[in-house]
Amino acid sequence: MRRVLALALALASCRDFDQRLAQCIDSGQCTDGTGNPTPKLVFDATPAELDFFAVQVGATKSATATFRNDGAAATTALTTELAPGPFTRGPDGCAGVTLTAGATCDVTVTFAPTAPGEQLATLTVRAASGGTVTVTLKGSGQAPASLSLQPNQVDFAPRTVNTTSPAARVVVRNNGAVAATGLAVRLTGAGMASYALTGNTCTASLAAGAACELDVTFRPGAEGPAAAAALEVSAAGTPAVAAPLTGTGLPLSDLTVMPPQHTFGAVAIGRTARQTFTVRNGGAAATSVVSTMRLGASASHYSLALDTCAGAMLPPMGACSFDVVFAPTASGPLPVTVTAGATTGGTVSVDLAGTGIAPARLVLSPLDGGFGTLDAGQVLGRSYTVVNTGEEPSEPVGLVLTAPVSFSLDGGTCLGARLGNDAGCNFSLRYAPSGLETASGTLAVGADAGGVTVLGLQGQGRIAYRLTITQYLQRSGTIFVPGYPPCETLSLPLQCTYEVPPGTVLNLTSSTPHPGWAMTWSPPCGTSPTCQVTMDQDRQVFAGFGGNTFAFVTSERFSPTFGGVDGGDAICQNVAVDAGLPGTYRAFLSDRDAGIRAYERLPPFRGWVRTDGTWLTGHRQELQRPVRLFSQLATTERRTVLPYDPNDYTFTGTQADGGASGFDCGGWRDFNAVGTAGVAHALDSQWTESFFLVSCVPGRLYCFETDVMTTVEQLQRQPPPDGGRLAFVTSTRRNGDSPITPDQHCAISAAAGGIPGTFRALVSFSGANDAHLRFRLDAGNWYRLDGARAFFSPYDLADAGRAGLPAPWLNNLADVPDGGQLAWSGAAGACSGWTSPASSGGVGDPRAITSSWWSAFGFARSCDAGQLSYCLQD
Repeated sequence: MRRVLALALALASCRDFDQRLAQCIDSGQCTDGTGNPTPKLVFDATPAELDFFAVQVGATKSATATFRNDGAAATTALTTELAPGPFTRGPDGCAGVTLTAGATCDVTVTFAPTAPGEQLATLTVRAASGGTVTVTLKGSGQAPASLSLQPNQVDFAPRTVNTTSPAARVVVRNNGAVAATGLAVRLTGAGMASYALTGNTCTASLAAGAACELDVTFRPGAEGPAAAAALEVSAAGTPAVAAPLTGTGLPLSDLTVMPPQHTFGAVAIGRTARQTFTVRNGGAAATSVVSTMRLGASASHYSLALDTCAGAMLPPMGACSFDVVFAPTASGPLPVTVTAGATTGGTVSVDLAGTGIAPARLVLSPLDGGFGTLDAGQVLGRSYTVVNTGEEPSEPVGLVLTAPVSFSLDGGTCLGARLGNDAGCNFSLRYAPSGLETASGTLAVGADAGGVTVLGLQGQGRIAYRLTITQYLQRSGTIFVPGYPPCETLSLPLQCTYEVPPGTVLNLTSSTPHPGWAMTWSPPCGTSPTCQVTMDQDRQVFAGFGGNTFAFVTSERFSPTFGGVDGGDAICQNVAVDAGLPGTYRAFLSDRDAGIRAYERLPPFRGWVRTDGTWLTGHRQELQRPVRLFSQLATTERRTVLPYDPNDYTFTGTQADGGASGFDCGGWRDFNAVGTAGVAHALDSQWTESFFLVSCVPGRLYCFETDVMTTVEQLQRQPPPDGGRLAFVTSTRRNGDSPITPDQHCAISAAAGGIPGTFRALVSFSGANDAHLRFRLDAGNWYRLDGARAFFSPYDLADAGRAGLPAPWLNNLADVPDGGQLAWSGAAGACSGWTSPASSGGVGDPRAITSSWWSAFGFARSCDAGQLSYCLQD
């Protein structure tokens, strides 16, 4: 039992020794049985290989392998072995060497491939004490450079002695795997003088697989086959290659041409010049086939005609001919060379010169043959000029008049003139009608070289007076002129003119699409429905179609879900049609999400009345501010007045300033949404913004007529009522110290605007509210230029500092913008009697209807600033 146990312990001890031995060998720290350390031989590179990469066959490449003792003790003597292959050792610094701990040795290996492709071998270094190391050797043999020629022989076509052939091209290619260096090209052989190298891209080196080009020409010096020659190409370390060259010289012929040169001179673009040339063979031998051609950048401007040379073979003393036609298509010098040649016979050249110039071009001015309307016996003359804008001189200028005798021609300096570049001449035409006529004809002006211009002639002779009808329209309508086409409304203002025989009496009548629209005539017609005009001179008649522009509140209530503002428009239009109201109507509605504001949907004209004729508002601007209306908008489309009911409301979705409130019953589609509504019995801003509806139950709509054609700028001024006086705000400004007095400012403005009457400035000279003392208060009231009342009564002017107005002042000469200007009043200073720039002057706001129109918040402005003026008729 003890023996078994001892044996087991011994086996376990052996296994443990083997494991430790393997570990120490790997680490180089082994010790022998006496405790001494052991060596370890290693190769210095990972992986253990030596790669020589690509080496050309026939060449060599060396590399060094380094081995090191990584152990703790010296190795025994080393031995080296090299497996078979194109690898050799030397010098070998390892064979027989003992390496101490950490020491190295080197073995040099040389790779010398003898064939293309990859080559492998091994280098082994071993020591009895130190181990064995094997290194893989590898490299790749590469094929050397190899030159080839294509074609490998050049045979030139037979060539006349002392003439040069076209170049023949030879391609040199490197078929090897490495570049060919030191390229050299030469001609060899006894006959090499008959050949020439004219092109060579084979210089320095040629990469593997690449190609270069050589151009060779043949010029025989004698008849018969040329002596042997070759084109040779060589490179360093590469066998030379050569392509034999062959050619034959042909007997000499002698071609000549007459004339040898020619100048065509200046020829106009579009015209031609022509010259004949003769080619003769003066040699002792016949030519081969002759060919002719044009050479040079300008060849397209020349052509060959009647060419008997092309394709001919000329015997000795034989001849042929060809014509050259010069037809320039551009300006400037256009040289060209024309050749005639044969392989046997040589080539002759003709140098040609020609210059293209712009053709003659006659320009007539003015291009106006309309002589208008002339009374019988009148004469209208007009001068004309003809200028040659081309470089070519023109042919004689011709003038051909084809027209009635009322037109006559004076040829002036033009008839028969030859005009050079930029030269001109002139002539004149006269129109003298002898009676009533519509005359037309033509005048042809031109030359064979220069072109022709045909001028249309028109003239109107009359024995008549002109009737001009001018319509300044607010409404559409038609004026009837007996015996002539009607004068219909098309645009504003509209003018119709008629030629009427003297003594004719015309009874002008009119019609309108709606009976409620009115027609007014200006003098000499008066106010009668028919305007009678006697044509004893040119007459002008002014006419205007007018009529009330209506606005109303609907007599019925409607659900707010009428489908947006367009649905509201449809309701207004249907209601108006049912009530017999003329025109087109829109609902006063806003929709903020759709970007729609109620007042912007209405045209900017002079104002609206209720259906009962009561004045409602003077301008669209008055609907976009919280101002009072002239009267309540509680009258329906049927001219009835709604009974007052504080809970009766009208849909608007609009704030007091005319902008969208954002509460519009969901875009007028949702009765469960909220909305803004007004009260039709209100005069202030509550007419549009009075109710905030929590739920949109049925309500009414405001409807405004929109198809009136007059805008503010086109407005026909309305005369004041009998005994009334006019008032306006100037469109220009004056400084408080201007040398132009306030009264002069008003007088100048009235004259510029065509406003009749005498005007003074409504302004205080003392800085108090005493401007009314400058006017009579016991005369008629004042009215704006559009007919709206400016004051409630003349005596309201005496309380100018406190009184409100029925309508704001509007600038009737140029509309005052919303951001507008102020007007001098003098209520808080009068610029020292309107003479000093160092003081200040009181101002008012022309847009206001409260007392601010006279004293704008009590502020004054510097007198060196410009402001508007209030003007009243005296």
